Amino acid sequence: MNRWLAVAAYQCRIDGVANGSVDFQVRYFDLPAASDVEETLRGELPHEYENDLGETVSWPLTRIFEIRCLLAMATGDEIVGFTATTEELSALGLPNTA
Repeated sequence: MNRWLAVAAYQCRIDGVANGSVDFQVRYFDLPAASDVEETLRGELPHEYENDLGETVSWPLTRIFEIRCLLAMATGDEIVGFTATTEELSALGLPNTA
């Protein structure tokens, strides 16, 4: 088995409508291959709940930015990172602050 870290974005939707919030998560997996990590992430059901206004809030997977195998590391090594354009972030529902 290999150890993997993935950076994934989950977009908040209220009653099916994106509200502009995006949750970026760094997730750990102990799986044979990067394709298994991607399959696992894409196969998960979105976290969903009812808020205090009776609205259905869900957090579906929007994008997987990075899947990286964890090798031997030293203090200060970058574990996971990603570069995104403002257009890519905008497509996730983030407001344009530029």
